[in-house]
Amino acid sequence: MVVTKMEYEGNNFGFSSVNDLSVRPLEAAKETEAIEADLRRIDGETPQQKAIRERNRWTLMSDEDRLVKPALSPSTCRSIRILLYDMGLVDRMSFGKDIVCLDSGQSSEFYRTLHEMVDSCPARSLHTTYLFYVKEGQRSAVDILENAGNVQNTRADFCGFLAGLGEGVEIGVHDSWTGHWSTAFSSERKPLEEPDAVDHYIVDGVTHAIWWADAGSELVFILPTERSLRAFKQDLASPAASSRRGSSKTPSAMSMTSEDMKGDTPLSSDVFHEGARKKTSA
Repeated sequence: MVVTKMEYEGNNFGFSSVNDLSVRPLEAAKETEAIEADLRRIDGETPQQKAIRERNRWTLMSDEDRLVKPALSPSTCRSIRILLYDMGLVDRMSFGKDIVCLDSGQSSEFYRTLHEMVDSCPARSLHTTYLFYVKEGQRSAVDILENAGNVQNTRADFCGFLAGLGEGVEIGVHDSWTGHWSTAFSSERKPLEEPDAVDHYIVDGVTHAIWWADAGSELVFILPTERSLRAFKQDLASPAASSRRGSSKTPSAMSMTSEDMKGDTPLSSDVFHEGARKKTSA
């Protein structure tokens, strides 16, 4: 203890230090007055008031229990019913008419019904565009279809043109529009087993296709081949059009003469034909 001064009062010596100055004098504070008031109120309670206070759940709860917590979601609540209610579709008159319940008891029947009723009504517009690559002098439809089976043998400009149309997708795992209803939006698709396997992609809508989409529409580009005609059970326009190396002198609708192609590019032996795409863009 550091003694600062010493005072003589009669026969007693008084000592004071710096620490004595830090001790606050004993005075009544607001907190102590409130506590004393609560104690006096408790002492003056009647037996009935004391019993009510002891049964008060709020006073028995801890500070953590007094915190406000969100209520737990009921286990019987169905979100789909709330969604239909918010959309104004839950109505006694419309039930069974506008809203049709799907039977999920049988899985195969349920998925078939889901495909026929729900997936057949897509939210976006669906379009399929067929592209043909026609070489100079080709008149046979079979020859033109063979060009799509070997795109790597065409011009580099045409391959770049295809690459800029959209995204290459695999038909067996693509969950959206594929260009044909027999392969689109289906959970029962099986990979095509071809006897003669190829080491390159064929975008004919059977195994692969070019897919493009935005918020309002989906567009699939397909280069038809002979196997796509067999897979989708399509026929050529006429037997004469499908003859091998036809010698018809009548110009085909899918071909252009060399005179028409002059001035396009230095290498004008091949031509891009995209009539369906032009029709769509128009």
